[in-house]
Amino acid sequence: LDPPTMTIVQGDARETNLPDHSVDLIVTSPPYWQKRDYGHDDQIGLEATPDGYIAAIMECLAEWKRVLRPSGSIFLNVGDTYHHKSLVGVPAGIEYHAIKQGWRIRNRIIWAKTVGMPDPVRNRLVNRHEYIIHLTPRDSYYYDLQGYSEAYGNGTNPGDVWTINPERNMGAHLAPYPQEIVRRAIALGAPP
Repeated sequence: LDPPTMTIVQGDARETNLPDHSVDLIVTSPPYWQKRDYGHDDQIGLEATPDGYIAAIMECLAEWKRVLRPSGSIFLNVGDTYHHKSLVGVPAGIEYHAIKQGWRIRNRIIWAKTVGMPDPVRNRLVNRHEYIIHLTPRDSYYYDLQGYSEAYGNGTNPGDVWTINPERNMGAHLAPYPQEIVRRAIALGAPP
């Protein structure tokens, strides 16, 4: 057997140019709606409306469904955004539209943080969590709950709250992505 490989693809998530049914696991954190301008034409995250953003994520999901193997999974990290002093419901909108397109939402994992970015807001609580949506295109998929439980403890089924603090990053990217999220997703959804 050939050893497992990992490929990092840089480019537009809506058109990966990967072969059909070639990917076991996708772990991703696309730009959140209206949070940052990365200076690219047609970038995800600067759509005029939350519905436009959700439509862009649905285009990604269509491409990812094409490249996933039948046993594959996606772990999609996405946060919500305040607009006109209200959360807009982006994660729920993604889940709603994904279900309509035939996806199975296996979990809505809560990424809980004990620390976070300072926020001067005084009329609501500061957000200290994000969502990691586990999606599968089929009812049957690879899932190693026993191996995950052995690695992360807390009983035979450790549950859907992951307490992981953001990693300190001195680089130019303002939203560092914890490697621990990737490790946990691999433990659950990537075959040996």
